Amino acid sequence: MIYNKLTGTDLKVSEVGFGLWTLSTSGWSSGNRA
Repeated sequence: MIYNKLTGTDLKVSEVGFGLWTLSTSGWSSGNRA
């Protein structure tokens, strides 16, 4: 598995994990759900 370091941090994420996270960002929005 290939890991990449996030710029400005010491965090490393897998390319697959990061790719899936970007597809699911709509669930993390700060929109009003009221």
